[in-house]
Amino acid sequence: MKFTKLYRFFLSTVLLVVFSLTSQAQEDRFKFGMKFSGNISWISPQSSNIAQNGTGFGYSYGVMGDFFFSDNYSVNAEILITHLAGGIEHLDSLIYLGKGYDNVTYDYRFQYLQIPISIKFHTKQVGYMSYWAQFGLAPSILLGARADVGGPLIDGYPENTDDIRVNHKAADEYHFANFDDKVFPMRLPLIIGGGFNYQLAGDAQLHVGLRIDNGFTNFLVRDDVSNARLNYASITTGVFF
Repeated sequence: MKFTKLYRFFLSTVLLVVFSLTSQAQEDRFKFGMKFSGNISWISPQSSNIAQNGTGFGYSYGVMGDFFFSDNYSVNAEILITHLAGGIEHLDSLIYLGKGYDNVTYDYRFQYLQIPISIKFHTKQVGYMSYWAQFGLAPSILLGARADVGGPLIDGYPENTDDIRVNHKAADEYHFANFDDKVFPMRLPLIIGGGFNYQLAGDAQLHVGLRIDNGFTNFLVRDDVSNARLNYASITTGVFF
């Protein structure tokens, strides 16, 4: 019931953003565009019982809009589908069916609906170029989470431990007694970035930027011992029309 309310809240937020972008699209001070980003993501352990186990590669795609409230400042809103990945290794033994297993690894893959909202700072255009920086938040709702479980051979586990849907009820029987692998359905990371726009023909602009998405909450939904945060850095390209 709690998750249903969260989904309804984010759906309402998406619809509000879409309505706002559409209602402002005819205004001179509004720019609308599409973007694609490639990212490198990682999990940052915050508790001593887990360690980072590699990085992952992912991507984002979606729409973006800048509403200028002065010549050099705008509110930026985006709607993105974002794919992330990252791994952890357990430094303590995990218990399954009464038996302990060391060095169990989880390689996670995540899919999120993100609605970044930020303040952007723009320089004046010099020639064909202008530069920008941004700072804000990126509310995110989990669309899916999967993991490959690795390490020792675990008695009683299925032969194929790849691509387990960790938040699905069917996977509950494969939970360890002292670790819950479910992923929290929301993220609220801080974002900071910068880049440039290059004037193309007419009103079109090429948009290029770098962004750091810094999570500051535990992405493990129910685990009281393990604490880890999900972060990523991305390179973005897109076009404003």
